[in-house]
Amino acid sequence: MSKNKATTSQPEVEPAPFQRPFKVATLSRARPYQFDLSLEGEEAVSIASFLRIPKVSGLRFKGTLSAQGDDEWRIEGRLTTSATQECVVTLSPVDQKVDEKILREYVPETNETIAKIDLDPDSDDEPEIFTDVIDPGQLAIEVLALALDPYPRAEDAKLDATRFAPPGVAPLSDNDLKPFAGLAALKEKMERDDN
Repeated sequence: MSKNKATTSQPEVEPAPFQRPFKVATLSRARPYQFDLSLEGEEAVSIASFLRIPKVSGLRFKGTLSAQGDDEWRIEGRLTTSATQECVVTLSPVDQKVDEKILREYVPETNETIAKIDLDPDSDDEPEIFTDVIDPGQLAIEVLALALDPYPRAEDAKLDATRFAPPGVAPLSDNDLKPFAGLAALKEKMERDDN
């Protein structure tokens, strides 16, 4: 009787939908590199699927990749695109224009540079670590994902108040949950009475 060997596999990572890599080792540090990235073929569909939204169109990332110091790089540019999301209330389409200025610093993956980086999760200014490739296409997708409205709502979407309480108990309203609302009203009344 033969024994079946159990194989373990790592979960598959979804491939990046918009790749425009620069191999840093092949670049001259003497001059900046201009780039003007736009969508090709089915990339709009792939990006929308990757971001789990209905539509992305007209994506353009125009900028410069330039050397900084001895071994660092910088991308500076502007991302523009249109995105369609679903309203969180009605699921109807909500269009959003994205226009973002981008500045990103890159440092090589060495022990010295990693030690210099202050790993503050709340800081927006931390440089990215790179090995041999810097990809402005991936940067564009990252910036787009962060720029999307996390709770898109159509203009006519209304979310009615829902109140829950056990039987025999009066449900609380939003105003009941604002402990200082009564104090503000009392202060306003006292100021009127003083005048």
